[in-house]
Formats: sequence, structure tokens, C-alpha cells
Amino acid sequence: MLKTRYHKIRLRLSLWRCRLWNWLRTKFASFRLTKRGQLGVYLLVVLTIGAFFVSRFENQPLPGHTPEQEEEVVTTVPNEASQQPEEREYRQEPPAPPGGESQAELDEETAEPTEPVISTVVPLEKLQWPLANASIQCGYTLSAKSATLGDWRPHLAVDFAAERGAEVRAVAAGTVTKLISNDPYWGTYIHIDHGGGWISSYSNIHEPRVQVGERVAAGQVIGLVEENPPIEMVDELHMHFTLLHNGQPIDPSNRWQP
Repeated sequence: MLKTRYHKIRLRLSLWRCRLWNWLRTKFASFRLTKRGQLGVYLLVVLTIGAFFVSRFENQPLPGHTPEQEEEVVTTVPNEASQQPEEREYRQEPPAPPGGESQAELDEETAEPTEPVISTVVPLEKLQWPLANASIQCGYTLSAKSATLGDWRPHLAVDFAAERGAEVRAVAAGTVTKLISNDPYWGTYIHIDHGGGWISSYSNIHEPRVQVGERVAAGQVIGLVEENPPIEMVDELHMHFTLLHNGQPIDPSNRWQP
């Protein structure tokens, strides 16, 4: 059934195609183009194609240049005609006082005398030996091997070889600001403030003879040497001395008095 209908529809389409073709042949059988007509048709086709491509690519941006960039260029060009002249402020100087003297000279004459500023910075150029007749066991160095810890580390202090019971003396005059007992690393140590940011520190002190806030003189006995601090327990008996300026260790090798 379906196959029969299909063939009928196909036959009808074929008949319509034949009729249309025959009608076109009869209508345009006598139509003949001259050379001028052929040239006109050719030019018309060329112009149509050209108009199509022109309308197609007329609004396309140039390579590497976008409409947004063009707007930026246009908007950033200054308009010289619209620029207004800059307004300048003119300050009028006050009239000079009578007598020909300037205002600066009058201010200098009327100014109150100021007191001279006395600097409280103490240079602390010379230090006394903290242990009498003692030698330096380990000096200030950036790399020294620790006999107790077994590694290499900076030694930012001076170790003075000492005998048991040796007296420790203040290297310069100052005020005792700290006295710590039984520190887990340095035992008992004392800090003396010499002013100007200078502080001397004495570690592993036995039987301290000063108190916090006490004013001491250069060479005054502040304690005794009994044993090494825990962090240097294996080393030979010594007194661990540190010189600080504004909290930073300083090498005191060129500050000892002869």
C-alpha cells in the first residue's frame, strides 16, 4: 500500500518537472544575448559580488586595532582649545618693618635663649680587666667549637680563665640593673648599665656582692668565680663576660686598658 503511494507521488513530481522544463524552453527559446548583453550581464555579476564583499568587510576592525583602542586614542588627545590657563596664586609679602630690619632678624633678636643640650651618650672607650692577672681563654669570635655541646657556634663574649674563688670586678662605673640566680644556661649573672646603651654582663657569679639598683665604681668587686655555667660546664673554669650596646654583643678586644 505504502509502496504504491510512493510511486504515484514520484510519478507526479516527474510530470511537473517535465512540464516546467517544457514551458521554460518555449518561453526562452527565442531569447538570444548579443555581445553587449553578455558583457552587461558579466559586469552586473561582478558589481553584485563586489558590493557583497564591501558590505561584508566594511565594519570589520583592522588587524591589531580594535574599536575600543580607537576610542581610547580619540579620548586621550587633549583639546588645546578647551584648556584653560592655569590659575596662579600670588602671595603678597608682608611689608618690611621700619628701620630696615627684616622679619627674620627681629625674630632672632626676640627669641628666647635656649639651653645647650648635653648628650648623655657615654663612649665607654676604656674598660678595666674584670679578673686580676687573668688570661683570655676564648675570645670574641663568630665560630668556636663548644666542648660541652660538641658543635661549632658563634662565641660573642670573652671567657677569662679563672681560679676557684677569684674576684670578679666591674669593668666600668654603672648601675646594677639585673641579678639573675640559677639560670638554666648561665647560672647566676649580673648586668651593669653604664649609660648610653652600654651594658656589661658577668656570668657564673658565685656569692654576688651587689644588689639591683646599686651604683658601683670601676674595679669594684661584684662576686666570685666558683664553677662554670651549665652551658659551658665541660670547659676549663672561667668567667663568661659579654659587652652589649643597645642589646647587641660588641667585641671588647680594643677597649681594655693597658
